[in-house]
Amino acid sequence: MSGIKLNLRFLETNRGIIKILQIIIGAIISSLVCGNFLWDKHYCWSYGNRGYAGIWNSACLFINIILLILHLTNIKIKKLERVYAIIALILYMIAVGMLIWYWAHIGGAWDGVVGTVLAIVMTGLYIWDLQILQGDSSD
Repeated sequence: MSGIKLNLRFLETNRGIIKILQIIIGAIISSLVCGNFLWDKHYCWSYGNRGYAGIWNSACLFINIILLILHLTNIKIKKLERVYAIIALILYMIAVGMLIWYWAHIGGAWDGVVGTVLAIVMTGLYIWDLQILQGDSSD
């Protein structure tokens, strides 16, 4: 019987480290950009610049958790993950632009600026992940 086996070696690879960082930074971005998203959902999932960034980041956080679980169970989904990385990269670049515009025009506290900087870091992680998936960088 060749069932699904636990693959903890994935966490030792560059892709495993990237996936863990994407989950941790995504959770931090949600708490910073969305503000009090537990009590006031208006900031996180509303229309506008912060709303777009909040919705997209929440979706990516959920997808990254699922992808980590699939990798830990040794399920191969490289083509799907490459498409996801391209789409995520493009939409994160749009989100970063919208956040920079929002904080430049509206101004804001340190949490929004830190959230924007972390979104830029997340964009860099998606670029690195995409390079690994395309074979341009080593895993």
